[in-house]
Amino acid sequence: MGLIIGMKKNNLIFLLSLMTYSVFTIIFTLHHKLYLYGVNTGTIAFITIAQKYIMGDFSNAVVGGFTPLSSWLLIPFMKLGMPPIAALSVVKLIVGLLILAGIRALSLSFEMSEGMRNVISFTSVPIVMQFSLTENIPDLLITCTVIFYLSVIFRPDYQDKLSSGVRCGVIGSVGYLGKAFMFPFFISHFILMSILHYYRTKNSRVWKNMIVGLVAFLVVSAPWII
Repeated sequence: MGLIIGMKKNNLIFLLSLMTYSVFTIIFTLHHKLYLYGVNTGTIAFITIAQKYIMGDFSNAVVGGFTPLSSWLLIPFMKLGMPPIAALSVVKLIVGLLILAGIRALSLSFEMSEGMRNVISFTSVPIVMQFSLTENIPDLLITCTVIFYLSVIFRPDYQDKLSSGVRCGVIGSVGYLGKAFMFPFFISHFILMSILHYYRTKNSRVWKNMIVGLVAFLVVSAPWII
């Protein structure tokens, strides 16, 4: 019973950190016009591409120099009638929440007290808030996906589940759709971590995880590459 109460308390504290982030991000955005930060030619291009998707101009919406995920995330909010900059702010707010959730998940991959995890959750709020208010969507997306990827690959029982390799591959491919840098980073880092996991555990299942992870990454990434 005490363990259940402790878990509920820690989840409540984590939810409180998410609420704190949301409230202060909205206040700073509205009162200090921070939604204008991070708006550059790249941001305008993502908005323009999203508009092309909305209009059904798919042939011109596929632009090799711009990964698609940033534009895809804007589409639902722009279709609801939101101004592009407002849609941009909402997406950045949501991605910031996901980054905080990823940091929480990453902390669960390491041995530490719940009190320390709660401290990490709250001290991450101002850092993520500043980042989400001032940076471009692709930078936020790759930060988010890298954190979630690390939360899986750093788990001490990573090699015990084949699904862990698949999850790494899918997360990596989502990161690639957000920013092209993820392609070389994921492949090199994933292979290196697989080698390290093998030398740590001497468990041959690590190689199966590596293979299914790379296959999952390439399968999801292939349509966009093509």
